[in-house]
Amino acid sequence: MFEFNTEQQKVIHLQAGFHACLAPAGSGKTEILTERIIQALQRGMRPEKMLCLTFTNRAGINMREKVNQRLSQQVAGLFIGNIHAFCAKFSHVNQVYPQQELLMEESLSDRLIEQA
Repeated sequence: MFEFNTEQQKVIHLQAGFHACLAPAGSGKTEILTERIIQALQRGMRPEKMLCLTFTNRAGINMREKVNQRLSQQVAGLFIGNIHAFCAKFSHVNQVYPQQELLMEESLSDRLIEQA
């Protein structure tokens, strides 16, 4: 298991409000946020009341896998992902645009057009 230093422990044990965890690559952000999520769930926080935004899809997938692995189950209602995924989900759930519309990153649309 990951060992947290004093500053990391402070972030993990914050219990109220909104918080950002900004630090360079390899500094333990994923582990800190994973631990915060697990502790919040263990204290009775409802997963649908939590939002964990990451900078990349890879980080979101990695963190979700770590949470599920540590809890030995998938946590329904917990959103962990990047801002694009959050906005797409929010738009879909709240019917911001018609169901038949599709949102995709520009790089994907460029690749699809190139392949066509």
